Amino acid sequence: MLQSIRDGIQGWVSALIIGVICVPFAFWGVTSYFTGGGEVVVADVDGGEISQRDFQQAYQSRFQAEQRRLGNAADLIDQQALKLQVLEGMVSRESLTQHVLKSGYNISDEKLVEALRNNPYLQQDGQFSQSRYGQLLAALGMDAATYEESLRRSLRVGQLQTALSESSAVSEAEVVRLWKLQNQAREVAAVTIKAADLSAGIEVSEEDIKDWYEDHSEDFYSEERVRVNYVELTLADLTNRVEVSEEDIASRYEEDKERYVTPEQRRARHILIAGDGDDVAKEKLKALKARIEAGEDFAELAKSNSDDPGSAVEGGDLGWVGRGVMVKPFEDALFDLDTAGDLSGIVETQFGVHLIQLDEIQDEQGQTLAEASAEIETNLRNERAETLYVDMLEQLSELSYENPEDLQSTADELELNVRVSGWFTRERGTGVSVSDRVRDAAFSSTVLDDNENSEVIELGDERAVVVRKLGHEPAVQKSLASVSDDIEQLLKNKRAQEQAQELAEGLLDALDDGTVLADAAKEKDLEATDLGAIKRSSSAMNAAAVRDVFALPRPKDGELEAGLTELVNGDVVVYQLSAVTEADSEADSAAAELASLRNQLEAQRGRAELFATLRDIRENTDVTLHTNRL
Repeated sequence: MLQSIRDGIQGWVSALIIGVICVPFAFWGVTSYFTGGGEVVVADVDGGEISQRDFQQAYQSRFQAEQRRLGNAADLIDQQALKLQVLEGMVSRESLTQHVLKSGYNISDEKLVEALRNNPYLQQDGQFSQSRYGQLLAALGMDAATYEESLRRSLRVGQLQTALSESSAVSEAEVVRLWKLQNQAREVAAVTIKAADLSAGIEVSEEDIKDWYEDHSEDFYSEERVRVNYVELTLADLTNRVEVSEEDIASRYEEDKERYVTPEQRRARHILIAGDGDDVAKEKLKALKARIEAGEDFAELAKSNSDDPGSAVEGGDLGWVGRGVMVKPFEDALFDLDTAGDLSGIVETQFGVHLIQLDEIQDEQGQTLAEASAEIETNLRNERAETLYVDMLEQLSELSYENPEDLQSTADELELNVRVSGWFTRERGTGVSVSDRVRDAAFSSTVLDDNENSEVIELGDERAVVVRKLGHEPAVQKSLASVSDDIEQLLKNKRAQEQAQELAEGLLDALDDGTVLADAAKEKDLEATDLGAIKRSSSAMNAAAVRDVFALPRPKDGELEAGLTELVNGDVVVYQLSAVTEADSEADSAAAELASLRNQLEAQRGRAELFATLRDIRENTDVTLHTNRL
C-alpha cells in the first residue's frame, strides 16, 4: 500500500520517501514494534480492540476540555461517569469502523493519496510538503503507517455517511407543506391576567399562616451545615517553588532544538532516466542537460522525458525537501548546489540516473535561544512542579494520617497555609466546598464525629486538599415567627394564581358563547390586545401561548376559536383566533427559502438515518468491556 502512496505523492521516489516514513518511526514510536504484545485492552469490539493507552489519551483530552468548559465548577466532574462516556464513544466508533470494513467499503491507495495531497495543512505553496507531514505526525504522536491507516478508516466511514445522506430524498410536497406551516399567519387577540396584580389585594390571616406552618412543618427546617479548615496543594502554586537556571534552559534548547528551529530546505526539480546507470541512460541525460544549458525549459523537458510519472506531470517538481529525506547520493548532489537555477551533474541511484535543478533555498529558520527562553523556562517549571507535586501529595497523605487531630503541623511541614471555608451543606457549597467530594468528606463520620483529618481528596489532576472540621450546625426547625412572612407571601401567590385561573376560565366561557374577546375582557375590567397576524416565531406573546394558538383548529364559517395557557409564573393568557392565512409558496420571494428548507430537511433526514444506523450497528456489535482497566 505504501508503495503506491509514495508513487502517488512524489512519483519515482519509492525509497527516497522511505526516509520520510523512517524519520517518524525513529522519533515517534519505533520501539513499539520491538516491545509489542503487552498492550492492555479495555474493550473488545467485534474483532477490533481499544487499548488502554488510546483510551487514556482520549479520556485526558476530554477531561481537560471539560475542565476548561466548567472553570471553577470543574470539581463537579464525575470522573468515573466521564470515563464510561468516553469509552462508550470509542466503542461506538470502533463498531462503526468494523462494520464498514466488513461491509466492503474500501478506500483505494489513490484515494488515500488524494486525501493526503489535498489536506491544506500538509501543503506548502499549494503542493504537498513532506516537512509538514512530518510535523503533523509529530503533533499527533503517530508514525506514518498508523496515521495513514487511521485516515483510511475515517474515509471508509465517510463513504457510509455519504451513502446514507444521498439516499435521504425529500419530496417537493413535503418541503412545500412544511414551509407553509412555518410561514402560516394567525389573526389573534389576547389578554394576560397577571397573578402579581391580584396578589396585592389578597389578605392572609395569622390563623391561615399558623395552620400552614403546622401542616407543612417538615418544610421549615434549616439545613445541617459545616465549615472546615483545609490544606490545599496545587500544581500552579508549586511552579513558583522550583528553580530553573539559564544553564537548564540552554541545555533543553539543544535537546529539543528541532522544536524551535526548522532546518534548511530546498525546492528542486529532477529528470529521471530509469535503468542501472548504463551509458545509454547517461548519454540521454547529458543531452537533456545540454539542451537546458542552451536555454530550453527544464520543466518542459521533464514532462516529456522523465521516467518518474509522479513528478513528470509537475515538470519534475519535488516540492520542499530537507536533509534525511532523499537517498544519500541524491541528497548530497542537491545540497552541493549553491544558487537557484544551478544544475547537478549526473546522479546515480538505484532507480536510475538523475539531473537535478535547484529552484529555491529556504534557510534555517526559527527561534533563537533568547526567543525561546521564556517558553522553555515555563515548560521546565511545569515539569519540575509536576514531580514536586507527586512527592508532596504523598507526604500530605502520610502526614495528615500520622497526625489525624492536627492539620497545622502538616501544613507547616509542607510550607502550606491552613485555610478556612465558608459554611456549606451536604448539597451545596462555594469555593472549595463546590466539590461534592469535599462535602462528602466533611460530613463523613471520620471528620464530623471523630474530629479527625480527612483522607487526601484529589480534585482533578493538579489539585488536592485535606479537610478538618471547624464548626458544625445540625438541622433545626425554624420558628413560626422567622418564616411567617415567607408563608404569607406563599399563600398570597397561591390564592392569586387560583383567582387568575378562575377569571381566565370565566372569560373562556364567555368566548364560547360567541362574545368577542375585547368585549368579554372589558366586562371584567381587563384589556385585550389585538396582536394582528402572528407567526410561530412571534415574540408578541409568550412562547408557550404562541404554541397553543397554533394548535387551535381553523375557525369555520366566521366562528372564532379560543383557548388559554397557564404560564409558569402563575399568569394566564386567554386568546381568541379569528383567521388563518396561508403563505404563497409560488411567490418569487419563496424560492430561496424553499431551497434552503429542502437542504435542511435532507441534512436532517440524513443525520437521522445515520444515527439510526449507528445505533443499530452498536446494538448488534459483539462488545466486551474491561472497565476494571480504565
